[in-house]
Amino acid sequence: MNYISCLCILSALCVSFTQPPEKLKEEAKPRVPVYTDSLHTTHELIGPLGKPLGEVLTVTGTVRREEDTKQQLIYIEITELNGVAMKMPVKMYAHPWQWSNSIKELKPGQRMTVRAYQDGGMRGHPDQAMMETTFIQTTGFGFSTWLVVLKEVPASK
Repeated sequence: MNYISCLCILSALCVSFTQPPEKLKEEAKPRVPVYTDSLHTTHELIGPLGKPLGEVLTVTGTVRREEDTKQQLIYIEITELNGVAMKMPVKMYAHPWQWSNSIKELKPGQRMTVRAYQDGGMRGHPDQAMMETTFIQTTGFGFSTWLVVLKEVPASK
């Protein structure tokens, strides 16, 4: 191998192990603490649909299944919110409301209009917890949102 080939390989390795400048800028920003007891009193969490978590909405979309994960997660590709077409579809993981009398399962390929709300919470496992116990395969620890489907809206005649 010649000198130039070695230099190219080393350069490629260095580039692949460094973070892009925008990522470094992201990490340099100080994090602002939000205390859990201030949620729903002084702060309001806005979900991917641009509405507060917990607000009941009417959404229209197509149920899909994410095939490339072990869990085969169900999501809804939302195209309408409260009767208004969205500029871009929004993908939200979804599940039926636990006490639903009308929807027991979301079937991939099904297009539906439903009453639902956005929910959210911490998912995953913190790195420190895994270091102190046992390592498990996870996608990380962070806040995520999902859609809770209450009931199907009857088709208008």
